[in-house]
Amino acid sequence: MAVMSSSTMLKPDAPLMIGSLDGDEWMYAVYLVALLAFLASGLVFSRAHLRKQLGALAAWAAIIALLVLAFAFRNEAGFVWQRFASALLPGQVTDTGSELQFERDRNGMFPLEASVNGVSVRFLFDTGASSILLSDEDAKKLGFRFAPDEYRIVVGTANGTTSAARVVLADVTLGNLKRTGIEALVAQPGATDVSLLGHSFLDTVKSYEVRGDRLIIRY
Repeated sequence: MAVMSSSTMLKPDAPLMIGSLDGDEWMYAVYLVALLAFLASGLVFSRAHLRKQLGALAAWAAIIALLVLAFAFRNEAGFVWQRFASALLPGQVTDTGSELQFERDRNGMFPLEASVNGVSVRFLFDTGASSILLSDEDAKKLGFRFAPDEYRIVVGTANGTTSAARVVLADVTLGNLKRTGIEALVAQPGATDVSLLGHSFLDTVKSYEVRGDRLIIRY
């Protein structure tokens, strides 16, 4: 009598690990659950409750369809929400993964919400500034304080000529764009009430342009 060796014996399939499912497999699993729900509901249908059962099944099918759509278009939905938020609150960034987009505010400027050394700082986009220029208020939030004789660099601002102190910022982050070791200037107290995002940061990106009421920074 032939004997089947242990090496040729059939082994049970390995259990399916939920964490290993990719996007397409998740969608297939959702469809399968919907089909099983339909078949199971058929076992309990009765003429008296047929209409009620069909209504409940249609509601579940609609919910499952919405979940599938939400999963399939989750990236696009996130982008649309970012655009919506930036239109309502100028300064908020829309990050596509390769470029940043900002909306013009009512004053015709482009405010940019950034993180500097882990602290939130609101800049104005300024191609006329050779460097990042921090207002005295923002510099103090970052822990920078200088004696009067340390403001040795002459700079021009919208309010005229003033002096500034030089610093190096550990990191500056806009959306997913992060740059480290960025040189900046700190304006004397009272010289400016806004911080400017100038070329010491802008020169580190691929390109930037203003298109209508939108600023686009590519990285």
